[in-house]
Amino acid sequence: SRGGVAADVVTYSTAMAACGEAGKWEKVLELLAEMPSMGVSPNVVAYTAAVAACGRGGQPGRALGLLREMKNEGVSPNVQCYNTLLWALAKGGEWQQCLALLEEMKEEGKTDAHSYRIVMGVVKNEQGQEDVIKSLQADMAGSRAERRMTALDAGE
Repeated sequence: SRGGVAADVVTYSTAMAACGEAGKWEKVLELLAEMPSMGVSPNVVAYTAAVAACGRGGQPGRALGLLREMKNEGVSPNVQCYNTLLWALAKGGEWQQCLALLEEMKEEGKTDAHSYRIVMGVVKNEQGQEDVIKSLQADMAGSRAERRMTALDAGE
């Protein structure tokens, strides 16, 4: 513990988010790596903070590496974590990586309208990808309709 305060996952995640906001992505990765030695297991919030910091710092490859790392550690990414990674990849202009990640997210049932907006935003800057955009729009409309039907079936 530092200064009498026991470090926990919330403390780390908060520190990581603050460092990320300040553009200190290297420090964020150091904090993430330090957590296990302090007896703290990184959770999805900590990883999301690290992904966001890498995105802000123009490190889309590192952000993608964190997804693999968290999955290896048995930490399941949620929609917010995935969307943060999509944003990091999109910010780096990695539109093909965005499409691949979106497929992975769809297989896991972890997409929302924001996921599609991020990917469409980056793909629309690419020449000759109109078919991809149309396909994404159809997918997004389909997933909305599917959710409405599920809600109706559940009597919501």
